Amino acid sequence: MFNKLNKPGVGFGVILLKGGKVLLGKRHSDPKKADSELYGEGTWTLPGGKLEFGEEFEEGAIREVAEETSIKLNSVKVISV
Repeated sequence: MFNKLNKPGVGFGVILLKGGKVLLGKRHSDPKKADSELYGEGTWTLPGGKLEFGEEFEEGAIREVAEETSIKLNSVKVISV
């Protein structure tokens, strides 16, 4: 998908594991409040978002998880691109 400047955007999801469980969040059921271009209103999803210009994957993951969950990650590991 291309943004307003006709440059490709990079989106990502972050898998948070603890005690054999994965953290998911539920998107708002109202499309206007779901705040996603993925049209997944009312579905469960991983925390994540879009990489900002000049940002490393690890930095983006830490930022998005903090924004969406208030969880402060100390470190992250890229497992797939």
